Parts: sequence; structure tokens; C-alpha cells
Amino acid sequence: MAEHTFARHLELRWILVLWILNRPTLKGIFIPFSFVSLPIVLGFAVFIGGCGRPMQPLPPQGSGLTVAADPLPEVESRLVIPVRVDMAPMIELAQAELPREFTGGEHPCSGLRYRYKVERRSIKVVGQGQTLLARLSLGYGFQGEYCAGCVMDYCVNPPIPFSCGWDEPLRRIEVELESKLKLDPRWKLITETRFTNLKPLDECRVTFARVNINDELVKQLKPNLGLMEKAIDREAGAFRLKSYLQPIWSALQEPFPLGDLGWLHMKPAALSLAEWNFKGAELELTIGLRARPVVLPVSNQSKVVVLPDLSQHQPGSGFQIYTDLLLPYDKLSSMMTAFIDTMWLGSGKNRIRITGLRFFPAGRKLGMEVSFTGSKKGILYLLSVPEVDQVSRKLHLKELEYDLNTRNLMLKSAHWLLDEKIRRKLSESMVFELNDLYEFARSSIHESLNQKLDEGVMLTGKLDRLEYAGHALGNESIRIRVLVTGGMSARVLPE
Repeated sequence: MAEHTFARHLELRWILVLWILNRPTLKGIFIPFSFVSLPIVLGFAVFIGGCGRPMQPLPPQGSGLTVAADPLPEVESRLVIPVRVDMAPMIELAQAELPREFTGGEHPCSGLRYRYKVERRSIKVVGQGQTLLARLSLGYGFQGEYCAGCVMDYCVNPPIPFSCGWDEPLRRIEVELESKLKLDPRWKLITETRFTNLKPLDECRVTFARVNINDELVKQLKPNLGLMEKAIDREAGAFRLKSYLQPIWSALQEPFPLGDLGWLHMKPAALSLAEWNFKGAELELTIGLRARPVVLPVSNQSKVVVLPDLSQHQPGSGFQIYTDLLLPYDKLSSMMTAFIDTMWLGSGKNRIRITGLRFFPAGRKLGMEVSFTGSKKGILYLLSVPEVDQVSRKLHLKELEYDLNTRNLMLKSAHWLLDEKIRRKLSESMVFELNDLYEFARSSIHESLNQKLDEGVMLTGKLDRLEYAGHALGNESIRIRVLVTGGMSARVLPE
């Protein structure tokens, strides 16, 4: 269609030339052809052709070519995994090793003769630092007599009787067991439990010959308390923190979507114990998880890594990940065209109006095809260097210059378009707001970092900032690379 129009235009031009060469006078006399008039006529033909012919320069050298972008860096991130373990059930299991009720006593020929009974009632578990305290509440009572002298199993003097909590409500006593906890590299709890204190709440004050009945009671209790000490250590040894961490470790090995940004692969690598302390009966652990997250365009299933042993903890926390924000050329073109659609460039009779823009890669530069109409019509090609202002979050097209092919054609047919004012005004107009793109990325990542995963794992994340980290020109879009930083934690939801 374009060739047909041009041929028609050429035909009309030469018809006009022949008419001029053979135009009649007012008297009907033809003016003869003259070699003197030939240059003038040919020049006029060229002038007519130059005015109506649209500018069609060749595209810039390297149009459509791109420079391969650097792969997204993998930066080590450290996630916080809070784990809470209720130790009360473990202690209650150990408490069952202690009989619900037990009795005993001694009946020497002379001295203190007594019998006792003890009833197990309740247990309270509290923690301090990395020490677990089990306070066992007991009811007790005893009855006996004191014989000052004895011959042939016969008390010479009348024995002196005594009793406490016998044939009356049991007296109360609190026994305290202390467990020092350690965690070995294989996530096994190690405890060292020992009896530390006996505190009568309703004390029986019965003393004969400097013998304290309560001290005798402790001696009788110790073997039974020893059973409970061993039971606590045994229950703790059977406990594995792996059961709390395995769901999180497994869930984080699965990629999860980031909307149009792609898929987030956490790539967990190591676990360490940051700190642990008791809060009431709960053991609160802060597990540090080291990962090297990366955003990929597809959901690749990586090799499953088994839950590792504890590694040496390295202080610090924080989530860091690089991702590319895509600014499509067609979107950039439509936005900028809408912005400058009513803009006129030039002055006087030499003016043009931009009717369309098309951006494309040209090696390390961004190419721009400008369609225009007005005193002249056609297209122009310009090249620029994209720059991102991190503070204002704006994309600027710097060093905007006419391509060499366009410049050469303008010198021949429309040199007035080379006016510096036109180029400068175009350059000043080439500013693109990136706030919407940044906020879209922030929203997508925030949503992905705050969700429930499989196996009842809940992710909680907070983004602190998005920092510009470079850009590259792709085939269909500008890839704006940002470093996302923030915090992230994972926990297993209670069933």
C-alpha cells in the first residue's frame, strides 16, 4: 500500500513537471523545451517530493539486541523460628513414677519409733532461665513414740507418744526438684534433675533428743523422689525438638508464588539455637534458620534436604532477597504517549506533534521510535541511557540523542528538527513514575510472606524497604532490580 501510494505520488510529480515544460501561453503558443530551464524544473520536482514524503530513517544499529542480565544474587537470609514447648505434660508423666500414696516407718527398741504416710497431690512446673523447677505438693502425717531406754525389746520408761497429721487432716509439704537443661546437636534434650528443697507448709514441730521428725521424713522420701528424678531425665531424653521443626523445614523447601514476580524459593540451609528460656511451664526457643532465598520465573522443585543437626549460631537476623520488577516497553510507551500526546515541538511554521512512542532495546541503550505529524511527518529514532532515581523512584532517560541514521536524514530534509530546544524538551518529558511498580512488588511479597503453608506452618513477615540495585534491558521490558529487606518468622499453628 505504501509502495502504491509513493508510485502514485511520483507519477503526479512528473505529470506536473511535463506540464510546466510544455505549458501553453495565453495565446495558445507552446514554450519550447530549454536545457537552461531543466535544472530549475528538476529542483522544483525534488522540492515537491521532499515536502510530502514522510521521514523514514533506518532503525538504529543493534535494534532488538539485548545484553544478558546478571543472574539474581543469592544473599543469605536469617529467619527467626519461635518454638514453644509445654514441659508440664512431660513432668506429669514423670510424676506418675511416684506412687499416689506410700507409707513407711521405723520401730527401734529405743529411740524414735514412728510410722508415716505420704499422699501425692499436685505438681506445678515453672522455669527460670534454662532451669526447670518442679514443685511437688504432698500431704503427710506421722505417728510414733519416743523410748528413752529399752531392755529386751521392752521400754524401761513409759514412751512419750506424738503425732502430726494423724487422725486429723494431713499436713502440707512442698518438695522441689530442679532440672538443668541442655540441647545436644541432634536436637535431644538432656536434663540433670536433683532434689533441692523440702518446705513444710504446715510444719509439724516434734523434736526428741535433738532428732527432727521432718529430717527423718526427708530421709524416707528421698528414695521415692529419686525415682521421679530418673523419670524426668528419661522423659526429657525421649523428647525430640525435631518434631516441632520438621514441618517448618519441609514447608520452606516448597516454592510459593509471588504473583507476577515469579516464585520464591527459600532454599533453607542450616539451623541454629539462638536463645532459649523458660516462661512459666513453657520452654521458649528461638531457632535461627539460614537460607539463601531466590525468586525464579518458574516453580522448580529443588532436591529435598533432610533436617540438619544444630550448627553454630551466628548472631543477626533479617530477610534479604533480590527480585526483578518488570516494566514492559508497551506499558512505558502507552504511558509516555498519553503524557506528551498534546505536546507541540518547534515554533512558527516548523512544528510537529508527537502521535506515538515505541520503546525497544538497542544493546546497552534504550531505543525510542517517535511518530509525529505537523509541518513534517514520519518517524524519528533516538537513543538514551535509563537511570533510576532511588529517592524519588523515577525512571529518567538520560543522554537522549538522535540516532545517527535519523540525524543524517534530518540534515538533508528537516534540519530544523535538530534544534536543541526540541531534543531538550523531549528529554525533560521522558520521566516515568515507579511508585506503583514498587508498591505492587511490596504488596505481592508481603502477601506471600504472610500466609499459611502446608503442615500447619504460618509465615509472618514484614518488609522494611525496597532498594534499587540496578537494571537491565530485556526483550520485552526493563528489568528493575531491587533488594528487599525485612524480617520473617515461621511457626507451627496449634492443632
